[in-house]
Amino acid sequence: MILIFSAALFLISCEEPALYLENVTFSSGEWSVQDTAKFSADISDTSKAYDILLNLSHNPDFAFQNLYVKVFTTFPNDSIAEQVLSLQLSTGKGLWAGDCGSHQCEIVIPLSDSVRIKQPGPYTFSFVQYSRQDTLPGINGLEFSVAEHKSGS
Repeated sequence: MILIFSAALFLISCEEPALYLENVTFSSGEWSVQDTAKFSADISDTSKAYDILLNLSHNPDFAFQNLYVKVFTTFPNDSIAEQVLSLQLSTGKGLWAGDCGSHQCEIVIPLSDSVRIKQPGPYTFSFVQYSRQDTLPGINGLEFSVAEHKSGS
């Protein structure tokens, strides 16, 4: 199953195409702790600000209101930063926060807004699901993008 996130990303990033855009799908509809979603982007212009977005696709019957992920960022100098994030998938009223259909929900999660990149070169962003279960049913895929920040967007 191929997931299409382009429409949502287009609306988020205004008129400019993403500098980097890549999808990882979980063909079984399950995200296992062994399945690392890895994205590598070469960012050469340090004079601009960037928006870093994660688009997550899940089933409407996903059992949790949030999803914990561990993010490893590898910098051009090979140093690595590790961060645990709680990705909020539902509103406080029990509704899904993203766009939901009968078979799939999609939510765009801003990871960084108007961030300045200090070191030009290749960056790798690795996402590992970090829940209490080794396998999470109902997670279909991730799309990661880096786009030039537009003021006023």
